[in-house]
Amino acid sequence: VDYEQTLLVVHHRSEVDDFQLGTDRGYRIERSIGRGHFGVAFLVKDGENQRRVLKALELDRGDARREAEIMRQLRHPQIIRFRDSFEEKGFLAIVMDHAACGDLLKRVDVAKKAGHPLREEQVMQWV
Repeated sequence: VDYEQTLLVVHHRSEVDDFQLGTDRGYRIERSIGRGHFGVAFLVKDGENQRRVLKALELDRGDARREAEIMRQLRHPQIIRFRDSFEEKGFLAIVMDHAACGDLLKRVDVAKKAGHPLREEQVMQWV
């Protein structure tokens, strides 16, 4: 399976089941949540029924393995936690926690559009 085929698969909800990564590790893909030049991000459930994000990167992309290694080493309360990585079907899968409330950029955009600036106390909690 290559990246272009992956995009075709995730465009059709009924076909998501055809592109399963990590089923042997207990991951179940629920839906596609994003895509970029080098991969696709999926919302998955792990073996403990916890929601996670599985980022599938093309293995032939030179820095894919480096990205996983850097994420594995990061430990900070404000950075999404790395959970797992593995290679399968020509992809490097990186599994991380799911931020159900979205990321900081999303919160800033919502506040800006609503005309309600973020409170300094809230921003200080995030950093």
